[in-house]
Amino acid sequence: MKYIVNQSKFKEFLRNKFNFDLTGKIKMITNRYQVPSSFDGIIPTDRVNYLLNNHGPMYLITMNKDAVYIYQQHINGDDHLMFDEDGWLTDREFMNMCGIDKLGLSMNELIDIYFEGEE
Repeated sequence: MKYIVNQSKFKEFLRNKFNFDLTGKIKMITNRYQVPSSFDGIIPTDRVNYLLNNHGPMYLITMNKDAVYIYQQHINGDDHLMFDEDGWLTDREFMNMCGIDKLGLSMNELIDIYFEGEE
């Protein structure tokens, strides 16, 4: 049997069952000045420029003041990067930390669900 769930119901499900909610916590990064300085030791400014120019926007995900992540899907669709202020991690590690790894969601799906566009 196949179920169809709209986006708002799915967000409600994640919030109620997994205590997970990224509403308003994802911002698009389109230039190097939008990358917090706390990431300087992880990714140099010239690398940020290269990645933005060659692979499109990055997304800044702020879970709380101590948990900030940057994610970018590469243009070819097969590769991505994700890191926090301490170093690189996989999207599966992120999903596991959030407690939603068993749902089989990809980071792109989370971005699609929660990114609200530019204000």
